[in-house]
Amino acid sequence: MPSKGGPAVRSVFTFRATRQVLARRWAIPLFLLIAGVFAFAAMVMGGMLVFARTGYTHLTIIVLTSASGGAAWWNYPGVIVGFPNGGLFLPFFGTLTMLIVSIGVGVGMSVAVILWTRIVTLRRLAASGNVAVGSLAGLTPAFLSLATIGACCTITTSTAAGLGVVAQTSGTTAYTLLANNWFLGVFEIVVLAIALLAHEALLETYGPLLGLTTAPNGRAVHLPDATPTPAPLSGATIARAAVRVVLLLGGVFWGLAGIGLAATYNYPFSSPSFWFAVLVQHELIAAVAVFIAILPGAASQGLVRASRSIAGAGLRAVLFVAGISVVAWLPPAWLGTGAEGLVNELFGTAGLPASWGAVAPPYGMGLALVLRFGCQFGLMGSFALLLALLPARTLAWASTDRVRVSQRTEVAPAAGRPAGE
Repeated sequence: MPSKGGPAVRSVFTFRATRQVLARRWAIPLFLLIAGVFAFAAMVMGGMLVFARTGYTHLTIIVLTSASGGAAWWNYPGVIVGFPNGGLFLPFFGTLTMLIVSIGVGVGMSVAVILWTRIVTLRRLAASGNVAVGSLAGLTPAFLSLATIGACCTITTSTAAGLGVVAQTSGTTAYTLLANNWFLGVFEIVVLAIALLAHEALLETYGPLLGLTTAPNGRAVHLPDATPTPAPLSGATIARAAVRVVLLLGGVFWGLAGIGLAATYNYPFSSPSFWFAVLVQHELIAAVAVFIAILPGAASQGLVRASRSIAGAGLRAVLFVAGISVVAWLPPAWLGTGAEGLVNELFGTAGLPASWGAVAPPYGMGLALVLRFGCQFGLMGSFALLLALLPARTLAWASTDRVRVSQRTEVAPAAGRPAGE
């Protein structure tokens, strides 16, 4: 049964429900197949695995430890494996990224396949009268969300490598990305991790009703014994869902923009303004936005518990400072390392002098600049300010309508086996 406040934070970040879904005899072979196919395709399309005349007449392995001058340090140590009519090139970070993304895609797609098979089974049970048709129809939107988000994360990570898209959404340039291509790998890993966390939050809520997972109390709620009553679809429901989607996307891209500062500003690690820009302006706001988008119930409960504590007051104070600095103006002494506000870039667009705190945006007038001002600086800065000043009202706009379940019995799963097995 869905918990009153939504899925628990610990359960989501340890992927408890996902591990239960994959604890099936045919799930691991399915995962290995999907991950292997994706990894092979990624190596071929990314140029890591080449089938052509390379000049090697026998198996040759070359280990590269570094490049001259430390260029492209993220590629080392690397391995080149040459063989007749082909070669395998394994740069360090590129190979690590491929493995992580392949594992994530394998997990997401495997769970999606299992969920789709569960949907088909439930529809057959409904047709035979073993499951109430109303119950199945009431949960159909949740089924579709669960079954497709795993597939969507695959599409997202495979298309995220477009240089133009990544550059514009992260506030950097295509030239910078070409010179520091490690950022593309970070982009893919972050997007995939967020997709899998959202997938896990849905599984924690609806998995027990599907008979695929157990509830946090160790019991399973089977659909024939439960009558789900989903909240009615209203304008407020749609608005709250839209707010969560916007917060999720805005938080992901704003956090990645902070990571991109390391590439754009050549690692000015000794500058306090650089750390303020990365940790406070970008990563703090992004982390809070993503957390609220994925787990609004847990965020609301945490706010209630921390409202009268020193830590809660401190977090709101830091969010206030971060929000003001993003939507307003920073003095010229803080500029030059990525610490800048919306007004600073508006001054730069208007051609005002640097003595006024003007900072030229990374690209000229156009849709990309409008999105940067509105969906990054404006959205994230305003969100931080509202959360600091009006936390309860702000979180109310991101909360979800709960699915109420009236049930006659709770059936404990067989010992040692996941629910639904």
